[in-house]
Amino acid sequence: MDYFEVESIVNKDTYNELMWHRIPKSVKILVVIILFGCTMSAIGGHYDAAVSGLAMVVIFSLMLLFAHKRNVKITLQRQKEREETSELKLAISFLDEEIKIHNLRAGGAIYVNYDSIARFVETKNLYVLFTKANQFVAVNKTILIQEQKRKDFIRFVKDKCKNVKWRSK
Repeated sequence: MDYFEVESIVNKDTYNELMWHRIPKSVKILVVIILFGCTMSAIGGHYDAAVSGLAMVVIFSLMLLFAHKRNVKITLQRQKEREETSELKLAISFLDEEIKIHNLRAGGAIYVNYDSIARFVETKNLYVLFTKANQFVAVNKTILIQEQKRKDFIRFVKDKCKNVKWRSK
């Protein structure tokens, strides 16, 4: 199949579903290293260092959560100021050379080259393509109702995005 066109809605639920996928890999690695250090400290009998490390991870995680919530709130407020709604309705066309993302309310469109796509993530409700700059194109799974259409879509994306890291359920 040469071409897919779907309509998609980006709203608060979309941002919340993608929260952990939008955190940079380096931050996730840092948290794992700190947790490993806490474990090693606890094994070595340095319980105060282990507790301090765990406290750092908890505080850091809470900061990420609050930053995400604030970012989503500001993004949705700006969206509402611009278009009088906090939902972004998009027509997404997967063309031969690029992805066209058309804002149905504002009328503008942007284009993303397939070479810019770095990651494909499947969540409970979405198929998401992330660019190298961590921007995303979200396709709601309910739009691709038939199982064969979902398989065709994934096959199409795999064919067009050669260097993509895949993460599916």
